[in-house]
Amino acid sequence: MVNRATTSPLVPRRRPSQERSRRKFDTMLAVARDLLIEVGFESMTCEEIAARADVPIGTLYQFFANKYVIVCELDRQDTVAV
Repeated sequence: MVNRATTSPLVPRRRPSQERSRRKFDTMLAVARDLLIEVGFESMTCEEIAARADVPIGTLYQFFANKYVIVCELDRQDTVAV
């Protein structure tokens, strides 16, 4: 079995399958985008994203290992939108 974390570290740990999870996933990304614009990458934290998205930090970490993964996912969304 291949460990995806070692082969593709900059992708979400998992993708949501249920509607409620998709809403949380999308909310966290929207908050991260706003925070990135507001404070910049260096000052953006996973803790602040979770707080502003009104989700426990554990929920954020179920999907994203760190802020680098979040920013890469935002980039993927932007690329797909083009």
